[in-house]
Amino acid sequence: MVRCDIRLIRDHISFRGHPHESAGQVLIGSVLLRVSTPVNKVHFRLRLLGKLEAADASVRKWQKVLNFNATKTTVSKTIISEQSQAIIGLPTSDGVTLPTGRHEYPFELLLPGDVTESIEELPELSLKYRLEATIYSRGVPVEKAHKHVRIFRVAATDAVEPFHAEISQGTWRNKVDYCFNIPQRVVPFGGVVDLSILVSALVVGLDLEGIRLKVVEDRQSCVKNGAGRTTTNHFTRVLAKTWVNDGRCQQLSAKKKTDLGMGCWCLSARLPLPSSLKECAQDIDLGMIKVAHFVEVVAVLKNPDGHVSNVSNRTCPFVK
Repeated sequence: MVRCDIRLIRDHISFRGHPHESAGQVLIGSVLLRVSTPVNKVHFRLRLLGKLEAADASVRKWQKVLNFNATKTTVSKTIISEQSQAIIGLPTSDGVTLPTGRHEYPFELLLPGDVTESIEELPELSLKYRLEATIYSRGVPVEKAHKHVRIFRVAATDAVEPFHAEISQGTWRNKVDYCFNIPQRVVPFGGVVDLSILVSALVVGLDLEGIRLKVVEDRQSCVKNGAGRTTTNHFTRVLAKTWVNDGRCQQLSAKKKTDLGMGCWCLSARLPLPSSLKECAQDIDLGMIKVAHFVEVVAVLKNPDGHVSNVSNRTCPFVK
C-alpha cells in the first residue's frame, strides 16, 4: 500500500506583468511516499488542474475569456502535465520494487506565463487551481494527492504608473479645498492604504469636526436570465474604515485662522486591508465582471451658523 502527499515550498505563485509579456514561473516541491508494503514498477505524474465554475448560462463567454473550452457550468482543464520517470527502487526478480518506508522525490514544475490568475470567493465566477500527483504501479493508478495552489498577477518590475502616487484635489461645495494623497496606487493583499489629507476652509468660521474613511470594494457583473436578457448586478462591501476626529487634526496655520478666521488642517490615516481572498478580491476586469476598489472620504463640516454638513469624494487605489 502507498500513501502520497505533496509538499510545496510556496503554495502561491506570482506572475509579473500582463499574460502576453509575463515570464514562466517554477513551482517547487516534493512528492512524499509512505510505503507499507513493497510495490513494483512505480512512477508518478504531476498535473496542475484549473477548475472553472460559473453561476449561469453565460459560462461559454467566461470560458472564452479564460481560455476554457466546454459547455458545462463547472469545467476542469489541465494547465500543464508532466510525466515523471520511473521511481528508483530495488531490483528484484519481478522488476524494480519500491521497499517499505518513507521516500521523498523533489520536483520543479514550470508554469507558463499566460496562466490566468486565481479568482476565488466570488458568487458569479470561480477559478481555482490544484496540483495533482498520481502514483502508478505497473501502469495502474493506485493513489492520488492534491494541493491547493493560488496564482496571482502583479505589476511588472519595470512598470512605473502603478507605483505612482494617487492624488485627488478639488473643492467641496465652495466651502473647503481638499487634496488627497495615496503614496502608492498598488496595494497588496494584507497591505495598508496610507492616506494623507489637506483641507483648507474657504468660509470664515467653518470648522472641521472630523473625516470618515472607508476602503470600498465595488463589483459589477452581467448575468443572463432564462429569457436571454442580460441583467447587471452591482455589489459593494466595506473592507476597512476609520474615523479621524478633530482631536487628531493638525492645524497647519494658526496665524491664518487668527488673522482670517479660516482654518487649514492636515490629516493622515492608515487603513489595513484583509489578507484573505474571502474578505478581499483582487482587481478584475474581464468584461462581464469587474471588481475595483476605492477610498471613500466624507468630511464632517460645522458651518458658521452651527449646522453640520457632510461632503464626500472618492479616490481609486488598485488592490492586487
